[in-house]
Amino acid sequence: MTYFKDPAFHTELNDAFTDILQELDPGEFDQLISNNVPYQDLDFFQKHADAFAKRHRLSHNAHQELPRLLLMGYLLRLLEERVVEVEH
Repeated sequence: MTYFKDPAFHTELNDAFTDILQELDPGEFDQLISNNVPYQDLDFFQKHADAFAKRHRLSHNAHQELPRLLLMGYLLRLLEERVVEVEH
């Protein structure tokens, strides 16, 4: 079975990931990031978010949230890859 092509896999994993993230306080979220995301990637996400926000004239609030959204997508992708590794 190819997990990445199975919509049910993505939905179930996304729901579980969202539930976990909602339970984290900001310090726990920061710890999750520091344990799983290399500094170079953090720097990339911040620079990418800054460039995107400027290019698309995002509001200040949207600009502030964009790096976190990018990181959440990155973490979800890491989780998908780790689940598949464990399954094989």
